[in-house]
Amino acid sequence: MLAERFRPSEIESLVRIAGALAHSPAAAELPSPYRELAQRVHAEIVAEAGGRRSPAVSAILAPRPGEQVWMLRIWTRHEDSTAPYATEGAALAELATHVRSNWANVGGQGDVPDEPPANDAEAIDLYYGTDGNAVPDQGFELYAEEIGRPHRSRIVPLNFAFPDAVTADGLNRGAVFYAADDDGPSCIEVAGVLVFGYVDAEDGVVRVSVHLDSADPEHVVRPDGTVPLRIVVEDTVVFDDSNHFAPNPTVLEQLLDAADPVQGAMIRMAAVSAGLMWSCPDCQRPNPRATERCERPGCGRKVKAAEIAPAPKHLRAACAHPSGHLTPHGSRTTLQVYLDDGLVYRVDSDGYRLPAELAQAQGVGPYVITGAGRRAILNDSQLAAVDSADEDGALRDVSWPTAAALARLALVEYRDGDGAPQPTDGDDGRTGPKHRPFLTPAGVDAARAAKSQP
Repeated sequence: MLAERFRPSEIESLVRIAGALAHSPAAAELPSPYRELAQRVHAEIVAEAGGRRSPAVSAILAPRPGEQVWMLRIWTRHEDSTAPYATEGAALAELATHVRSNWANVGGQGDVPDEPPANDAEAIDLYYGTDGNAVPDQGFELYAEEIGRPHRSRIVPLNFAFPDAVTADGLNRGAVFYAADDDGPSCIEVAGVLVFGYVDAEDGVVRVSVHLDSADPEHVVRPDGTVPLRIVVEDTVVFDDSNHFAPNPTVLEQLLDAADPVQGAMIRMAAVSAGLMWSCPDCQRPNPRATERCERPGCGRKVKAAEIAPAPKHLRAACAHPSGHLTPHGSRTTLQVYLDDGLVYRVDSDGYRLPAELAQAQGVGPYVITGAGRRAILNDSQLAAVDSADEDGALRDVSWPTAAALARLALVEYRDGDGAPQPTDGDDGRTGPKHRPFLTPAGVDAARAAKSQP
């Protein structure tokens, strides 16, 4: 993107220049989309002057810090080499190896022993001397350096929505392959993400490297500057940072560590709602899901595993599954919680639904999510949207983030004026939504589940 080559202040200036020229004779010669964009900027400038600012849709993130490496330079009368090391300790260990291999230059001279000592630091000090000049024409230099990332800010969207099927197909078909050359190995670029795959002779491995700094901010960059990424080796998911699962405990811990008391209380409330923490029945203290005893001093209430609300990630996957199948379901204990709470069910060999206590032992085929199970993963605004649908299944006055979230869970689909399903609401950023959200059969199932609850 051209924007990547300009500072945020310069981008702001360019935007304001475009707004100032929106109604000039020169603007009339611009293509219609560019002219409309300039007019939007002009309208925003006028609104800002009157104290009526529109909600932000993007943000500027500061440059990411580079990775620190330790550079070790060693020189002798015959050679001068410099190499990077991940840590200072690794660099000193390499220097100590060099010193020991050349110990004959100093061994037995003055106070230097005939054999090098086992301690790396002591060996280095004895070899080079306190002033670094014990051996003529030899020396070393060790210093830290930051490498690997360009120092630039990034523009990211605040209303992030992952590309729909049509847009994703276009991005995939637009992927570019770069053959290996003298500048680097071969790689594939898709949506700005670079994936390198090559045979690494030095380490003796086939190496796959993913670079995200150039990722397309209009399609795959989240508001925090990260990219939802899943890495699969054969059929095993070895890394998953996608939007389909709740944050793992380490992310939750990082959020709590960085939060002030008010933010921490809100994070814990959300974590309890999402099933990542549980609230003590006696003192209401939020506790990590992995514990079965309240951590509050003086309480220590022990809670059975079945009393802890299950994490929703398995139910989310089942909700989005075309047939509602619960494919990954964790431990047998977690599965039994789902069954006991009526969130999933299983049938016998004749197709009849089994009681929860018999489903694991006598059931046949996959576990299937129920309407109650679909409702269990929805927040308050999503539940309100599902429950307020008209008789024809149309959702009224629902915000686009809520509709988009329900669509990702296969509870809602968009339809045009003729009733034909569409992949998105058709909003191009200028004219607003063209297609309305309607409940799918799975969404209707979730709505009916509310009526059956006491």
